[in-house]
Amino acid sequence: MGFNITEALLRPVLRSPQAQAAIAGLRFAGDNLGLPTGVFADAADMGTRSLSGDNRKFNPEDYSKATQQSFKTAIDNAITRGVRPNKDGYVAVDYDDYPSKLSGLVAGRINAKNNSDGSTSIDPKERYDFNASRATNPEEYLDNLNGAMSSAFSDAIGADTGQGKLEGVMRVAANVPDYLNFYTGAGEEGLNIGGTMGGPKSTPLQVNPTAQPLQSAPASTAYTVKGGDTLSAIASRMGVSVGDLAKRNNIANANLINIGQTIR
Repeated sequence: MGFNITEALLRPVLRSPQAQAAIAGLRFAGDNLGLPTGVFADAADMGTRSLSGDNRKFNPEDYSKATQQSFKTAIDNAITRGVRPNKDGYVAVDYDDYPSKLSGLVAGRINAKNNSDGSTSIDPKERYDFNASRATNPEEYLDNLNGAMSSAFSDAIGADTGQGKLEGVMRVAANVPDYLNFYTGAGEEGLNIGGTMGGPKSTPLQVNPTAQPLQSAPASTAYTVKGGDTLSAIASRMGVSVGDLAKRNNIANANLINIGQTIR
């Protein structure tokens, strides 16, 4: 893409050492202090990189632990609701699949898959970008954007809980870059976010160290759920998809399994 004046003006501020240090601090607090700041940092990083024209490839391993976990959950949820993988095994994840509205703001609609080794892969062609400047019907897009901003602002002001207010504020912040892109084209080129994260040495899914390890078993073998187990991990060890396992055991929500429950 050619020169964009908005990107040039935003770059010194959004990609400054001070801004990047703040984002890094939020990620550190989320990963090490148990604060809900990691997803906020990831969403801010994606937006600032794109709007400032910093289109270097983003390494998915740099996402916070909370975001990596949210991707795993979103993929499982998409499979549970019936989304079929494409020829390369990637599943189309939508906003409603994410465990929270906040985590859905990090990368939005993407194609990704959970691997048998515990890692998660995002389609190598996937990009974080804004589609406003390429909308086939700009007037309709702007109407939708105005509606989304109005809803987010109302939630930020009138939500009954602190979490609800935070989600509203985050959605307001997420809509601002779309307006900038709509009117100036900033961030149109997009940022490549494809790759793999959370392998065996960096597994976001935590297992209770006192629980007995999962035993490899054929799909027909029954397994009793123990503390720290997830349906995704059980499906991986059984060699079946989460969707198939959930359907076979009449599990409506892949995130809700109980200790002592029998999985077949």
